[in-house]
Amino acid sequence: MRLDKICLCLFSIISMTSYAGYPSICVKWNEAKTVGELPGEEINESSGMVASRTKNDLLYHINDSGDGPFVYMTNMAGEFIQKTAFQSEKPRDLEDLALGNFQGKPALFFPDIGDNNQTRPRISLYIVSEEDLFKKQTVPLAQIDLTYPDGSHDAEAVAVSNGKVYVVTKKVDWKERRAISAGVYSITISELEAHKGSSRLMMKKEFEMNLPYLLYNYNLWGRIVTGMDVHPRGESFALLTYGAILVVNKDLGQMTLEDADTKKWKDKVDYTIIRTPSTPQQEAVAYSADGEKIYFTTEYKKRFGNPLYEITCKERIPVPAEI
Repeated sequence: MRLDKICLCLFSIISMTSYAGYPSICVKWNEAKTVGELPGEEINESSGMVASRTKNDLLYHINDSGDGPFVYMTNMAGEFIQKTAFQSEKPRDLEDLALGNFQGKPALFFPDIGDNNQTRPRISLYIVSEEDLFKKQTVPLAQIDLTYPDGSHDAEAVAVSNGKVYVVTKKVDWKERRAISAGVYSITISELEAHKGSSRLMMKKEFEMNLPYLLYNYNLWGRIVTGMDVHPRGESFALLTYGAILVVNKDLGQMTLEDADTKKWKDKVDYTIIRTPSTPQQEAVAYSADGEKIYFTTEYKKRFGNPLYEITCKERIPVPAEI
């Protein structure tokens, strides 16, 4: 075998060391297609979405700021099923949705994290039992205030992985009009479960990801994160921007500072960039329950309707079980 081919094989194996235990990863995706239309009267500014892992054919949605404390349910074609109030108090700026386990049961995590001016002294997390969402009115299992360790940040992306809640910030240098590296912060679910009283919990900064380095073909808006979701098996996570979906083929819950160095990532191995249709204000993204599809939506209804988009996996490659 030629030396350059040997080096490429070794590089691929080294790049995949964080996937040990996963039989394969998806490295190519089909083009996005419209599979349905969201109910415009209920979901009029789609800002967060996640697919149920326990109920077949079910998507949960939230609207952006201005809406009440509501979660909306549709099937995978966007057809309306139910609206539920998950508390009585109106959150300030809900962004994104995440699924995980809390107190031994499947739960939805509602992050009140929007902060355009980066001035909020705290953000909040509402955690609601998934089973309770099938009532017309329910109350959270917990409402917990959080702070960043390094000041206020704007964020629109949250996911749960490996016993932690992750927040990815939306970072822009407005003076120079350019996107900068996104910060990744976390809080363990065990800390959330043990929390008592009204005190605030401080998140931990895990690392930064230089996403503009990978998304150099896009303008400012195509380089900032507006939503995210983790693959049901943890093999990858999807980051939505205003122009693309960046699928990172790494286990978010196992990533280290070294793993987050995007300048070392290999295209179609460590990550894949999926160009999305020209619909502005894309802010909600979700894997299907089996992880073979990605769904995304837009906040901006005017001119575009209220489409629900689907992308299916086109090609998987095997991953070595052991190195």
